[in-house]
Amino acid sequence: MGVNLYDQKCGQRGSDQETSGSLSLTHFLFTEPSFLCRGGCHGDGEQLLGACRLESNVRYNHDGEAHNLEVFGQGEALLQGSVLEDLEDRLHFFIEGYLQGFQVLCDLADGFSGLGSKVTEMLQDSYGGRGILSWELAPVSHPDTVSDERELYHLLNYSLGMVHMANNSSFVCLLTLKGGLGGRPMSDNPRNVYFCLLHPSLWYHSSSVLALALDSLIVPRLRYNSASMWEFAEALAVSGRKESAYGALPFPMAQGSSLPDTLGDCANTLLWKPLSACPEQGDELQSLVSQLRPGMQPPTPLHSLDCREDVLASYINAHYPATPCSVQLVSSPSKLTPPFPQIFSQSLGPQGFLQSQAHPPQLCPSLLLRVHTSLHSSPALGPWLLELQRGASALDPRRIAPSFLSRGTELADFQESRKQLGLLVRCYPVPLSTSSTEMD
Repeated sequence: MGVNLYDQKCGQRGSDQETSGSLSLTHFLFTEPSFLCRGGCHGDGEQLLGACRLESNVRYNHDGEAHNLEVFGQGEALLQGSVLEDLEDRLHFFIEGYLQGFQVLCDLADGFSGLGSKVTEMLQDSYGGRGILSWELAPVSHPDTVSDERELYHLLNYSLGMVHMANNSSFVCLLTLKGGLGGRPMSDNPRNVYFCLLHPSLWYHSSSVLALALDSLIVPRLRYNSASMWEFAEALAVSGRKESAYGALPFPMAQGSSLPDTLGDCANTLLWKPLSACPEQGDELQSLVSQLRPGMQPPTPLHSLDCREDVLASYINAHYPATPCSVQLVSSPSKLTPPFPQIFSQSLGPQGFLQSQAHPPQLCPSLLLRVHTSLHSSPALGPWLLELQRGASALDPRRIAPSFLSRGTELADFQESRKQLGLLVRCYPVPLSTSSTEMD
């Protein structure tokens, strides 16, 4: 789990930005970021001044039978003593003058779900006027190595952590390559990333992809004269809805082609895949292909636009015609260097373009990659929230996981979290197959 602290100097809205962002329900980004931004310079000299990694203060055994940090209550109990003192010391360093807000990255599957919930609660109580952006992470599960009891723990942790962090954050977005959070999803294989050779049993594969996506998603926040953190959250947090993330990692552009060429070839489909366990389809799918007289082959409408931002915006608006959006494009590609794993297909050349023939395997010290990511405030999260609520409602921890309640979590807290999940589900259109009894 990490808590990133942002300097106010990194995010002041300029006069030229007044027409974008604040009224947008959907933020789209076509960018090529650096691999990870826990510190140092980013992009055009923006700087992330502080990162507090609480896991460095917590001793636990990840895979063994003893000293596991596997349940919500254990994590809640950690925010005291030296851990709390260290966090407060880091916060106080930024309080005078420059603290704009917080970005919390937290694994929901284990006890860090409880720790993240207590951290966001403390931040909300002490700095409620600042932006609190929470990114909730869920690893790809391992059915061959994870016991049924631990899977139940994961589901309980998901439901409790989702509710607690949502109640105390300005902005919440789930990031995962997992097919869902409720019980056993249809698929635990991270197949929703283009041209990636991910191994589901290697968590550093999926976490590297999510780190790349996250770095891209927060570029608008770190650029000069960007919106403040609370404005960023307010633009996307509509009617109580939480955010979903999508990405094309990498963006599938062929050698020698242009952005209009690539998007024009995919006029009837969406290029991005879900990164939040939600459906792949868009809300309102429409075609960009115009009706032409026989024998005429003019360029697509996208080729008539003057700049790449307009090209991307036109493609997006065709698929989401009723949804306001904000588009930002960064021209420099992402340079991926070790220890980023070599997980991309050999169809990608060193410059990140698709090639007609796969290049021979070779040790490449770096790869330039083009990335598309987007944040949506849309109904897409409704199905997986409903799935999570159904899975949690079917469990009685007193019977199937009594040890979960023996480590600090009260039964009343779990029952309240199920009710709160139901309220979150009500922020989205209800599927026709769902009864009011299931919603309650």
